[in-house]
Amino acid sequence: MKKRILSVFLAMAISIGFISGGMLTASAATSGDGWSLDDNGLLIISSDSAMPGFKNTVCISGQPDLIIDVIIEEGVTFIGDSAFVECKNLKSIIIPNTVKSINNAAFAGCEGLTSIIIPDSVISISIDAFFRSGLTSVTIPKSVMWIGPFAFAYSKNMTEVTFLSSTPPELYNFVFGNCDSLSTINVPVGSLAAYQAIEHLGEFNIVEFEPPVIGDCNRDDKINIADLTYLKRVVVGYMPEIFINRPECWLTDETKRTQKPEARDLTQLKDFLTGKISSL
Repeated sequence: MKKRILSVFLAMAISIGFISGGMLTASAATSGDGWSLDDNGLLIISSDSAMPGFKNTVCISGQPDLIIDVIIEEGVTFIGDSAFVECKNLKSIIIPNTVKSINNAAFAGCEGLTSIIIPDSVISISIDAFFRSGLTSVTIPKSVMWIGPFAFAYSKNMTEVTFLSSTPPELYNFVFGNCDSLSTINVPVGSLAAYQAIEHLGEFNIVEFEPPVIGDCNRDDKINIADLTYLKRVVVGYMPEIFINRPECWLTDETKRTQKPEARDLTQLKDFLTGKISSL
């Protein structure tokens, strides 16, 4: 009788332990050194030390689907190996201008991630970084010096890639391999020959474009009070959505990440027009 009672007690203890352990990994709300994940799937990363921490706790533990939105705070310098691998529900991420590298397989298998803004602080995009991602387009900033093999390979929905540097970064083999929908690669005016000389870009249509002039919000080839009026209408919501997504209006670092002009951009343009600052 005692053995039976003890067996029942042990079974209950194991069951409770399993359930509580399961709740610990399956519940969205959890945190660690330099990171926190809330019940809505918002992951906030505040330090480099978080990179192995949250990956091991959330992703490798079999719960990558908990992460929906990510904010990486200023000061973080890299996105670690396999940081968000197979986080299929990841929809958005904000990357600060302190991040210098996007490491191996950082976003591999992130099929729900359709867009990302890579800040102009990033120097390297490593092997498999966005392998089989859901990206539909990507802009490679001037700061990027090299992109590893298979970095964007098998991203089936990728239709457009834009390079902002006139000097091509070092591109390894199969960077855009099996991106079946990719038809156009945009490069700055005057750099067409340099990009066409890259052997494994030969299968794509490479076209030149004029880079946007920051501050020329109404696109009349001048920066003046008319641009300030235009930007004000965008910020207060008078302009339709089609006119909001203009890089010319992204005057501050925060706006470059969110692509949504704000009052701070108005202040920046006003200060430039009145001579308080010398450049945009």
